[in-house]
Amino acid sequence: MGYFSNLRAIVQLDKSYKWKLFIDYSLLLIRSWCISKSLIKTNISTVFLSKKFHIIHLPVFIYLVEEIFIYEVYACKEEVKEIVDIGGNIGLSTYYFHLNYQGVMIYVYEPDDLNFECLSKNFPEPDFPHIHLYCEAVSELGGNVSFSSYGFGLNSKIESNGERQVKAVALHEVVNEKSDLVKIDIEGGEVDVLISLFRRSDIRPFLIMVETEKENQLLSDLFTQNGYQTLGKPNSFYKSHPEEVLIKKRV
Repeated sequence: MGYFSNLRAIVQLDKSYKWKLFIDYSLLLIRSWCISKSLIKTNISTVFLSKKFHIIHLPVFIYLVEEIFIYEVYACKEEVKEIVDIGGNIGLSTYYFHLNYQGVMIYVYEPDDLNFECLSKNFPEPDFPHIHLYCEAVSELGGNVSFSSYGFGLNSKIESNGERQVKAVALHEVVNEKSDLVKIDIEGGEVDVLISLFRRSDIRPFLIMVETEKENQLLSDLFTQNGYQTLGKPNSFYKSHPEEVLIKKRV
């Protein structure tokens, strides 16, 4: 998506903060250009929608702003009271949920240590008592798992020959009968954790939002077999991407 297309998308949003988003997004792009030309120094923090964010890499932050706030890949009009955010990164998805589901309890899991350092600075407990942070991966069985960091924390994942061991919990240990919305972005591990959940627990969250590769038939069949249907249409943000976010609703 180009700059002007993104600005048009912002104007079309039905959000009270859209003009603030318009200005802040434009300033982020100007700042990124200035850094690329060595006109200003790279900074580890920025202000977005009236909130200071500690960040790792500005272009990654801008990408996430486009994905989550401009094209609203996690948008849903259903009413929820508790959210589990698996793969919270530095907290932009958490902030989106915070703004759009005000007052709900949010439980965030992020195993990448650099991401979690920013995440914990971005949502200090005294200021956000309804947001609970866990420096843990979510896996099929839990325990310790092999983990690697990629792409300035954007593509970090569990893999067999990872850089280090991190603590993990199983998805069926994370969700409960109060978990209305579960968002999963774990870079390829979504099928295994969902199979584990559906096999080991009778709990079926009302909404599941999962990032996966396009045309993942195994995942599609898994949702259908367990009583879920697709909510909404494919998001235009992923038109030229190999991945997409699916929003599934229990029926």
